[in-house]
Amino acid sequence: MKSSVQFGAGKIGRGLVGRLFIQSGYDVLFVDANKELVDALNKKRAYMVKTIGDDPHVYHVEGFRAIDVDHRDEIARAVAAADIVTTSVGPTAVKAVVPLIREGLELRARGANRGPMNIVACENIPKASSVLKGYILEGCSPECRRFVDENVGFPEAQIGTIAPTILQPIEGEDPLTVFTESNEEFYIHKLGLVGGVPDVRGIHFVDDIDAYVERKVFIVNTGHAVAAYTGYLKGYEFIHESMRDPETRAIVEGALDETSRLLVAQHGFDAEEQRVYTARALRRFANSDMKDPISRLGREPLRKLGPSDRLVRPARMAMKFGIVPDDIATGIAAALFYDAPSDAQAVELARKVADMGIEGVLKEVSGISMDEELGRLVAAGLEKVRAMRHVQA
Repeated sequence: MKSSVQFGAGKIGRGLVGRLFIQSGYDVLFVDANKELVDALNKKRAYMVKTIGDDPHVYHVEGFRAIDVDHRDEIARAVAAADIVTTSVGPTAVKAVVPLIREGLELRARGANRGPMNIVACENIPKASSVLKGYILEGCSPECRRFVDENVGFPEAQIGTIAPTILQPIEGEDPLTVFTESNEEFYIHKLGLVGGVPDVRGIHFVDDIDAYVERKVFIVNTGHAVAAYTGYLKGYEFIHESMRDPETRAIVEGALDETSRLLVAQHGFDAEEQRVYTARALRRFANSDMKDPISRLGREPLRKLGPSDRLVRPARMAMKFGIVPDDIATGIAAALFYDAPSDAQAVELARKVADMGIEGVLKEVSGISMDEELGRLVAAGLEKVRAMRHVQA
């Protein structure tokens, strides 16, 4: 039986990544820092995954093991024997698992099993697997480094599935139950694999991972941002409320029409396939069962207004293809008014707007001059969003 070590037994770790390997016949070991969670998983020896959306399912998952991070020797042996290692621990915890993976690789490099293996970082950071590889190699022995270079693949991955943080098991329900979207969007870069393509149902192995990463960002992340910032202006709490408002929904739909045309032009996605993908994303945003809060989707507006992030970057790229990003620009304008008091970046943004004015903030934070075409589009968007503030449909 093939084996997998999954670092992170949270919502995505056990709700999607680990589950798909278990359902494909892999012997899966979950590794997690939460000892109570590990103990509960080992005691119950099963958990439920409930998916929400267009095609809801309930999965009963069993046939796994779990261990906490203090059992370093056992983890090292498991990594040394694994066919594939995956992580979904969150961007801030990636470095914490590096010594555990490295110890397993050192053990494998010295042992008899020197066959190919793959390590996939399923994290919400750019080039996550490459980043993880760099961390691992920093402390590797020369022998381990040679083994990694010759036998270990670090293919990039993209997960577009959402696990709503607000949804928790109700009273009387198994507390290990995980809620995720029924939209299972999990891509791995085929060309980054070593030793062939694993037989894992539900994972799409693709030649051009960058196209799928960009599609997720320009549809899901851009759409979330535009819906959150326009919805916040109207006083909504959840994204589905924003999507029920005809005015804000029209802006979100317009922005995603702009990014959809960009994706077809830039990456050659089939226009009908892209239309279906975008329509599915819009249904996800409008799904009240997801209960996705605007505070989550709008948080850290200074980062999201950056020139390389989900709003400014697709707007500039669209213009290169002759696509006028009117509605993305309106989303940028709305983001400038995101002043949620619980968000440190939102408070800082509001201070900057007060001190520097809109024009100064756009230039400093987003790299947009009001004299350029995109700046003029944002100026037009500002007129729209000023009229929208706290006016619910």
